[in-house]
Amino acid sequence: MKKRIVLLFSLIGLLLVTIVSTSFALFTKSKAQDGINQITTYNCLDISIEGENELNLTNAYPIKDEEGILQAPYLFTIKNNCDHYVGVDLGVEYQEESTISPSEVKATLNKPSEGIIPRVLSNYTKIQATDSETGLPTETAKYIMVHEGLPAGDEQTFEYRMWIDYSVENLSPSDKLKVKIVAIGTVQSEEAAPKNWYSSEGNTLLAALRNNNSLRMPLTTPGRQINLPTESVLASADDDYGTSFYYRGAVENNYVVFAGKCWQIVRITGDGSIKLILHNNDEPNCNISDSTLNFAKYDGINYKSAFNPDEKYNAYVGFMYGEPGSSTYTEEHANLHDSTILEVLKQWYDLEGTFSESQKQILADVIWCNDKEVMSGLGYGDSVSKYSNNILLFPAKTANPILICSAEDKNSKLSKYTAFDTVYGNGDLKGYKIGLLTASEAAYMGKVQSTNYNDVSSLNPWWLMSANDKRALTYTPSVWYVYSNNYIDGHHNVSQNFGVRPSIALISSVTITSGDGTINNPYIITN
Repeated sequence: MKKRIVLLFSLIGLLLVTIVSTSFALFTKSKAQDGINQITTYNCLDISIEGENELNLTNAYPIKDEEGILQAPYLFTIKNNCDHYVGVDLGVEYQEESTISPSEVKATLNKPSEGIIPRVLSNYTKIQATDSETGLPTETAKYIMVHEGLPAGDEQTFEYRMWIDYSVENLSPSDKLKVKIVAIGTVQSEEAAPKNWYSSEGNTLLAALRNNNSLRMPLTTPGRQINLPTESVLASADDDYGTSFYYRGAVENNYVVFAGKCWQIVRITGDGSIKLILHNNDEPNCNISDSTLNFAKYDGINYKSAFNPDEKYNAYVGFMYGEPGSSTYTEEHANLHDSTILEVLKQWYDLEGTFSESQKQILADVIWCNDKEVMSGLGYGDSVSKYSNNILLFPAKTANPILICSAEDKNSKLSKYTAFDTVYGNGDLKGYKIGLLTASEAAYMGKVQSTNYNDVSSLNPWWLMSANDKRALTYTPSVWYVYSNNYIDGHHNVSQNFGVRPSIALISSVTITSGDGTINNPYIITN
């Protein structure tokens, strides 16, 4: 049996059943994390880990990531029984009897509502944690995968998945892998939050948002459910800069008037910037129901555009792209040419009356994510390919949106478009501080993937920025978009004329003169 090996995956109990005349083993009813496993240098902490289910795997062998993220996870809950806030590093402890290398294992650790990003286990942060009794480093390596903050009395549930990387070969049926979940607790003074969230004072917009909102857990699962009609929360998720706070549902206090237009706040990024999406292009009156005003009239009249030309190459999923029909991914997706929709956004950005020079100075230079990471297929020429958000958001029942941009090449930052910044992004927008929302951001807002592939012209859809797929040799590539009925999809091709709904971000120090963020009394920025 090709590539079939033993995967003995256990967080405590491990049962090896050898099957005669086969080249693999069965892994049955190995209960995970039996009892409490606690590591801390603070005697006052009481962080307990309680497993919730049994894990049953059979016929384990190397599998692709898109299969691995769909397997049933091991669920566990961490609880903070202290009377103060605690920061917790979560990960796994590699057991000495394991014979499979951490470099051959893919693993994920996330909340059920978060995106799943597989990584080789050895690529996570490796530590030698201090033993709670001796104060000396332990012998067994620990790989830290997640940091979580827990207020007093709070608890959070996590999912852990692990599988043999698809590229691994030549492992013996006797090889095994055994890890334990570990938590390392430290006392912290406050919750993880966007930069400047706690320090902003006076009449800054950031201070107003902090004072007028409480951080809450969403009532529905982002990406898997449409928000409830009564759901209106400011919630937390990780992004490229750290911790982001995002608005979800029927929010009534996220309206901002800036540059003579009404905008809605989508989220506060980890660096403290405030990301907005256009609500009214024509006048600073938020309380108007005409949906066409959501879009940028880039030549004074038109508000629809294709994303890219009607051609059958992977390059055209790009916000920028290389040479269509190339023989390598790098050549196909190099950021050499502006997409059709980027040209439109630049035209609107430069249009007289859109932004003054002083207003451009308070626009933040944040990442605009194109998600061009290939999850299956070659990703170049006319080959059939799937990109990261196709896996993250489809089907809806297993969706796991994420605010962290693709990691297809951390050195080139290919998908991370910025105007100037080359530390977090690629600087390829060359001074234009504008973009579109991602499909994951739309999912966090409360939208969910649709299964209706009929004509959508009556629904007035608008473009997102995330690559979706190149479905067949005869099809043009597709990019995600939003229906006006709160669904998102990526079925239609990039040559469709959909609405152009631009997004910008404001710097964290921007100030307001009045307002409480409601539709009739929006925050007013006078710069």
